[in-house]
Amino acid sequence: MLCETAEDETAIQSIIQWDEASDKLVGFFGFKSAPHECLPDASLLVGDQDSSYQTLADAFDELQVASLARVIMLNPLHMLLPAIPIYMVPTCNRFTAESVSQNWSDINKLYNKHILPVLGPLIGKESYVNLTAPVD
Repeated sequence: MLCETAEDETAIQSIIQWDEASDKLVGFFGFKSAPHECLPDASLLVGDQDSSYQTLADAFDELQVASLARVIMLNPLHMLLPAIPIYMVPTCNRFTAESVSQNWSDINKLYNKHILPVLGPLIGKESYVNLTAPVD
C-alpha cells in the first residue's frame, strides 16, 4: 500500500491550560523575544508553591500563546483506512523553511522506522515537497 501526507495550519482557541499529571502549563509555543522560533514543546513546569505565582507571571510576560496549530496528516491510499494525524504543534505561522525541513526529516525517519513496514512507502507530500527548489 502507498501513503501520502498533507500539511495545514488551522486556527485554534488561544488557551493556556494546566496539566495536572505533569504539573505543566501547555499552550505556549515559544518566546516573545526576537528572533522568535516556534517550539514543538514549549510547556512550562509550574513547580513548588513558593515560586508558582512568579512562574505564572513570567510565563505570560515572556512566552507566546498559540493561536494556530500546524498539523501533518498521514493519508494511507486505501479506502478502508482513515487519515491519521501524526504531528501537531502550536504555532504563530512564522516558522522558517529550515525548521519545517527539519520537521519533515524527523517525520520521514520515524515513518521509515515504524510505519513503512506496516503501510508501505511514502510516495509524496501534499505541501513542502521540496523546500530547497526554487519557486517559479
